[in-house]
Amino acid sequence: MKYKKTFIHKKFNNFILRNQVFLSNSSILVAVSGGQDSICLLKLLKDFQYNKKWNIHVVHFDHIWRADSKRNALFVAELANKWNFFFI
Repeated sequence: MKYKKTFIHKKFNNFILRNQVFLSNSSILVAVSGGQDSICLLKLLKDFQYNKKWNIHVVHFDHIWRADSKRNALFVAELANKWNFFFI
């Protein structure tokens, strides 16, 4: 892995190993709102993607409920593109 092994990385890795979720070569669809929690999850998936050989797809639904929803949608799209994830 090309990142620092932080506490959250260790917890995430232990969780996926213990519960046998996101096995190697899995395709993963993750809904990302643009908030801190979903961006954190996306970053964790990115950090483990290379070793686990995950195929990550990002989906964002802009419900236009908040004034900044368009900005969040663009942010998520740009991040997914930067990290080479399929985005819709």
